[in-house]
Amino acid sequence: MKKQTKTGFRRTTGKLTAWLLTGALLLSSGVCPDVSAAGKVMIKNMPAVKYMPAGSSFLVKANQKNAKLSFTSSKKKIASVDKSGLILAKKKGTTKLKVSSGKKSAKVTIKVVPSRGFTMSKKAGVYQESVTTTLKAQKGYQVYYTTSDKFAQKTKVKAGTSKKFTFTKTTTLKVYPVRTNQKMTTAKLNKTAGTNRNRGDYCYQIKAAGATNVPTGTAVSAPTAIVVSPLPTTVPATTPTAPVTSDKPAVSQTPDVSVTPDATTTPFVTNPPVETDPVVTTPEPIDSKEPVVTDIPETSDTPDATDNPAHSSEPTEKPVNILQPGEEGYCGDAADGYVIAYKGTFEESDSNVSIDNAVQITLPKTAAKQEFKDSDGNVVASLSKKNKLSITKPGTYLISSEGSASGDAVAATIEVSYDADAAAAASQELHMILDGVRLASAPSKTDNGVITIKNGDTDISKAIITVLGENVIEDRGAADLNLDDHTAGIMSKKNVPLTLNGSGSLQISSENGNGIQCKNFLKLQDATIKVTTGNAEDASAGNNGISGKTGLFVKNADLTIDAAGDALKTTLDAADIEADPALAELGNMSIDGGKYQLTARTGDGISASRTLYLNPDEMTVTAQNKAGKDLTAAGSCQAVKAGTTLYVSPGTTLYVSPDSGSITADNSQTAGNGELTADDALYSDGYICINGGGDLTIKPGKSALRAGKGILFNGHLEDTLNVEDYKTLF
Repeated sequence: MKKQTKTGFRRTTGKLTAWLLTGALLLSSGVCPDVSAAGKVMIKNMPAVKYMPAGSSFLVKANQKNAKLSFTSSKKKIASVDKSGLILAKKKGTTKLKVSSGKKSAKVTIKVVPSRGFTMSKKAGVYQESVTTTLKAQKGYQVYYTTSDKFAQKTKVKAGTSKKFTFTKTTTLKVYPVRTNQKMTTAKLNKTAGTNRNRGDYCYQIKAAGATNVPTGTAVSAPTAIVVSPLPTTVPATTPTAPVTSDKPAVSQTPDVSVTPDATTTPFVTNPPVETDPVVTTPEPIDSKEPVVTDIPETSDTPDATDNPAHSSEPTEKPVNILQPGEEGYCGDAADGYVIAYKGTFEESDSNVSIDNAVQITLPKTAAKQEFKDSDGNVVASLSKKNKLSITKPGTYLISSEGSASGDAVAATIEVSYDADAAAAASQELHMILDGVRLASAPSKTDNGVITIKNGDTDISKAIITVLGENVIEDRGAADLNLDDHTAGIMSKKNVPLTLNGSGSLQISSENGNGIQCKNFLKLQDATIKVTTGNAEDASAGNNGISGKTGLFVKNADLTIDAAGDALKTTLDAADIEADPALAELGNMSIDGGKYQLTARTGDGISASRTLYLNPDEMTVTAQNKAGKDLTAAGSCQAVKAGTTLYVSPGTTLYVSPDSGSITADNSQTAGNGELTADDALYSDGYICINGGGDLTIKPGKSALRAGKGILFNGHLEDTLNVEDYKTLF
């Protein structure tokens, strides 16, 4: 029988439910549904994660019959919210919006991102008497706009041009950037505008001269709305629920690690980078018509008893300790030999999604030799008769494939390898933008991918792949190419660090190889990525989902991985360190924010060769051991595994509901002798450190937690290295 333990500092009685309906975001008409005030808080007309351009606004429109609804933001510097539910996006980052009605509440995620395809000279906010703002369409985009509820095909700003708007009364300007090569009808505009991540609303509230506050009841042209209303009490038990996560502490938990492109560089502890507000445009001189109130007044963010274990009506025996041993201020038990779990840092270039000055390339269905030139007339890439795109110079490349909009795949490969002339370029950085790419190909060599990035005559300082729109890569590499060096959907090798980012989606399948493999540092930020390796008929076919050798750092991503081998992995091993001792402190992994559904059919769900830092918004990890292999002789099938430290940060929610969130070492598989072959749920050769009161459900195989040196729970060193039942820690 499976063991299942569900624990947490949060009271389960009256636990709040948030329905996140991912249907189209409707342009609000300002009419609220007439529903009962009894029951739980429900949020409609909003996806699980709401993206907002910095400087824009978004209205949380509540049921007018319920005057007790309140709104708070967990990180006011990222996005603030006022008493009416108007959100102002301030700077890049992620925050939790909490909607409360008495003791009941629900939370949703707000991601503030740089605007894409346009700039707006004035941020949403309160202005005196009037405001003039300039909307500029960036190169490659046309921007549709409206101040009503509907967009029109002819009402747009063309690429490279701008338009000024002057408002003397409260108005919401809604903008929707669309690529210039996309044909849009009015019907299609209004069908897609609600769900587009690049859409932005700008509510300009105009205050009369001499007024000290915006008058109550001022007419506001309603932006896209989140409609909040009480949920009827007769909700079926099968209703999907959204995570209710603890508010994150305001201070940094762990030191950041500076990650350099050089694989031989040892990471060092640095102070967290100072965040600054994104610049929308150069500010104009302040005059009487500039905003006199920069931020809409907010409601208090003070957590209630259900949010903070320190205020819980159910006392715990152990104090919450938000630090790790070795950090300044740590006051828990001593832990000899504890290694602080590193949280990887992200540089400014990791967020680069710009298509400025990009060389545009469309991969054809029928191969034909072609050359591609940059704006200076230099040949920077070429296409062979075998439909192989070779990129030989640094720069930005915007790549699509013929027929992708209708679902047609192109048999083509992409290889990046700089020639000797690339050394003369001002930067050796590569930026590849995938926007509507569908590739299905079989790499002819081992250790290659459908997309291969490698150092040639000139080294690549860094490779960035941005995903826009929908992209699909199918690796059809043969099973017998090489058992050790598999093919992959995307392969970065010969010490090229790789970052994947963007607001689009990427789907990779590889029957015999890997999804994404990087032999240096690999970073994933914001993107939605789905990886499938192997096949259901042969549990041993295929390999890992996503792997980075010297480090794997993930931030605010949405990952779904179904891997024959390990789902997420750092591949640095003892042989690498013996050959180069400078690598001894590498091989770390961190997961910070985002949503993860990870399944490993014959390997580990998460495998970090050194430290593992876990701080996801939502995570489900399952290790199945479908091959029924003998774990004493054939490796491990652990759900979450780390070499030196496995750290679960305060507020982490690894449990969401019995059906949608847990860490599982599946114990349904048996070996030939009939014995169960399930492995541990959480394992570390060194320490397991769990801090905070996030809900954590563990379905153990052999053990719920097993560590080589010790198990720390909220600063207390347990007197066992093997915990079979997680609830005993409470």
